[in-house]
Amino acid sequence: MDMSAVARSNSSRLVVVLSLIALLVLGSTFGVIYYALAGLASRSNQIDDELTAQAARAALRALDQRVRDINSEYSRADHISNPHQGISVFELRIADLCSSTRLGVNFDMFFLMNENMRNLVGCIDGRRMMQSPTEVLGRALAPIVRDVSATLNRNPLRSGFMLTKFGPAAISIGPAWWSANELGSGTPAILVIGKKVDTESVKRMSRDFSITGLMLVSEAAVNPAAAIREPDGRIIGGLGWSPRRPGNRALSQFLPTVYASFMFLTVAFAGMVAAVWLAFRAVHDSNKKTAHAAVHDPLTGLHNRAALVGMLDSLSCTEGRDAAIIFIDLDGFKEINDFYGHEMGDRLLKGFGAGLASLVGEQGGLVARVGGDEFVVLITGSSVDATAQRLASAAISLSTRPLRIGPHTVKVAASVGVASSNLNEITGEELLRRADIAMYEAKRRGGSSIAVYSQDIDQEMKRRLQMAEDMRNGLKTGEFWVACQPIVDASDLKPVAMEILARWTRADGTMVAPVEFIRVAEEHGLIDDIGKFVLEETCAIGKLHPELSLNVNVSTLQMRSLSFLQLVDSTLMRYSIKPDRLQIEMSESRLVLDGSILISVIEGLKARGIRLILDDFGTGYASIAYLRQFQFDALKLDRSLCAEIGRSVNALTMAQGMILVAKAAGLNIVAEGIENKEQANLLKLAGCTHFQGYLFGPPRPPARASLAKTHLLSALQ
Repeated sequence: MDMSAVARSNSSRLVVVLSLIALLVLGSTFGVIYYALAGLASRSNQIDDELTAQAARAALRALDQRVRDINSEYSRADHISNPHQGISVFELRIADLCSSTRLGVNFDMFFLMNENMRNLVGCIDGRRMMQSPTEVLGRALAPIVRDVSATLNRNPLRSGFMLTKFGPAAISIGPAWWSANELGSGTPAILVIGKKVDTESVKRMSRDFSITGLMLVSEAAVNPAAAIREPDGRIIGGLGWSPRRPGNRALSQFLPTVYASFMFLTVAFAGMVAAVWLAFRAVHDSNKKTAHAAVHDPLTGLHNRAALVGMLDSLSCTEGRDAAIIFIDLDGFKEINDFYGHEMGDRLLKGFGAGLASLVGEQGGLVARVGGDEFVVLITGSSVDATAQRLASAAISLSTRPLRIGPHTVKVAASVGVASSNLNEITGEELLRRADIAMYEAKRRGGSSIAVYSQDIDQEMKRRLQMAEDMRNGLKTGEFWVACQPIVDASDLKPVAMEILARWTRADGTMVAPVEFIRVAEEHGLIDDIGKFVLEETCAIGKLHPELSLNVNVSTLQMRSLSFLQLVDSTLMRYSIKPDRLQIEMSESRLVLDGSILISVIEGLKARGIRLILDDFGTGYASIAYLRQFQFDALKLDRSLCAEIGRSVNALTMAQGMILVAKAAGLNIVAEGIENKEQANLLKLAGCTHFQGYLFGPPRPPARASLAKTHLLSALQ
């Protein structure tokens, strides 16, 4: 046998076998690689679809929240003014609502109706509508209106999606308090705000949430993950989108590279894996941004309310899980935001949010911004009560640190509410509500404090809410009145001024202490109404007694904007009262932390000739620095200090020291609460320039107030 031929034959067979093996290996490898790539592409497509569905749901929630916020804003009666003669506030608000529907940016339909769902007035796309709201908004309207009407005194607000005659729409329903006087019933009408889920609104969602090809689809073709449901759960439509198929694009990009590199299997395989990983990472990063935006606050980067609620729902499913919520509200933030501008306010929020996240990071809790200046910390695990107390104290310390922002140094305080429970016993929403109630209790105590939820706080909150509602009704029905108390010159005891004091007598004849109803008014946004009432009464009384100065107490909350100056100007002009007769008393216990916010208003008052008096001096809230900072013309020694004169040597010594400080600053000194001759004589010798108290006349209604210039000097000798 020719050995060379055998060798060649064997070599050929070996080559064939090796070639077959190589082809088999390469073919198998290529098949595995291709299958892996196809699987990655399919998974990328699936992840992209899931995240797009999450973004679509977030877009629907955002639309629902937007109409809810708009309804809440329009429903309030606060700060409504009537600058147009002959046009009521009611008509102005209706015109504003109708004009807004014509623009259609945030909402394009509204109805104002009574509890029986009778249309009082409505506008859709800027056109007045007299159709029944039920005909326009569909069958889901009636149960929600009944729910709102049943709980009207608790300021209910409901929202959701409904199938209207125009298709799906986001609808918010709540009471319109500004309509109560106009309707004459004392009961607010029901305000319905709606935004149609149409092509334009869907385009806006697509742009805001970076969802390519977002479209409105019918209920028959809707993806359950992005369905639009009525409150009873019925699907009335949904959002669809054009799948981006990022995995398919990546696969088509890299297959040519695989074909070209097939002969160099090892290198090509490594390059292919790296390229696929990079492509997958790019898709993942893009989708991660969308998912991040759905659960994070865009300003501070912290979690938002949706993320917080989702975490609470998740914890509720965990057996035996203890949790605590710390609810933080920044006191004085609104004044800083109004005075310095929104940019300064945003920087303050970002700075505080970053500091809070740093504090909580050591404890492993979740930090969320749930409102304009409201932050929430959620912690779980063992010893949540002790941990919550430590974090609450740290949050207050953080808030009081002066923050340097550009050329300004600002500072605020924090009111902190704490609530804890096992989430198998109550819902996460209830735990959040309790912390919110505790926060308002801390704010009621004066701010910069911590309150822990209890049933007593809950009941007290309900009582104060009821008192606020009674005050609103009392202001409408004439239950509020004023009392006058004379202020005399210490040298000759002749009346030189009178202080006008707010009083409240309920319809059943019971008197409410001013210290109680004033605090409730400040908490619930009624202080402006009461302040305006007292200023009107002061000027009316002052017109009858042109020889006397007029003292009126003003809360610093009334002076939080330059509109207070406009109110003073218009009232004085209407009654022909000269500004230099008005003396505004400010309580030192209510001066805001950042005094610079009041400077512009105070400078405006001083420029008009109005004098400022620091009330309740000596209670320990303010420092001597306030005398210079706020340019006071006089101060009042607190009645609690004057009451001890004659009984306590220390009290007289303290009063003498305060009087010396005031005289050094060029201020007049009014001693209030004078009840006997000994107090008056001692304080006159100490240097007081004016007296006020029951010895010279108690607070009385204007018709009974004694304003005669009686010379009382002999009575005190």
